[in-house]
Amino acid sequence: MQTRIGNIARAATLVVLLLTATALAQKYERKVEKRFEVQPNVSVNIVGKFGPVRVTGHDQNIVEVRVVITADEDSYADAKESADDVDVKIEGSRGSVRVETDFERLLHNNDGRHSLNIAITVTVPKPALVELRNKFGSSHATGVDGSVSLQNEFGSAVVTNCTNVRIVNAFGTTTASAIRGTLSIESKNGKVRAFDVPACRIK
Repeated sequence: MQTRIGNIARAATLVVLLLTATALAQKYERKVEKRFEVQPNVSVNIVGKFGPVRVTGHDQNIVEVRVVITADEDSYADAKESADDVDVKIEGSRGSVRVETDFERLLHNNDGRHSLNIAITVTVPKPALVELRNKFGSSHATGVDGSVSLQNEFGSAVVTNCTNVRIVNAFGTTTASAIRGTLSIESKNGKVRAFDVPACRIK
């Protein structure tokens, strides 16, 4: 009898703990997607913050943009409010596309329950001219044959299988591989790894 009561008590405690954890952390996800028909050497400008940015070249004259905002707050309403507070600007024409995320406020405190992650994924024509700036998140570019100018802070920067590359990174690891044309790397407080690259400038 005591064993049965003990099992019931432990099960009840587990349920309470699960309900408490659910109450303490509620997640909301918001997605924004756009698609543009462009010229092959389109200029693509991306400005991100608080999340990863990934750019990939493909064989179509199309730019596809996908922004996923994930907020984790004490309540579902707070999480939705935080995600909806992010201003997502996606503008484009045949010659240029611009993607930028920003927000008026960021809810966070030291208990680790509050978070906001803004992930940007962009697919571009291979001949595109890409300019990417990101802060507090990783940046990755691959398969771009036009040019890549990447500036990153507080996160890793990775460029692979691209042509005419310039990387400026601070407080994060920088990796360049399978680069054609020119390569320039400036790094502050972070490791630099480069292989299968042309003669390059590393500062």
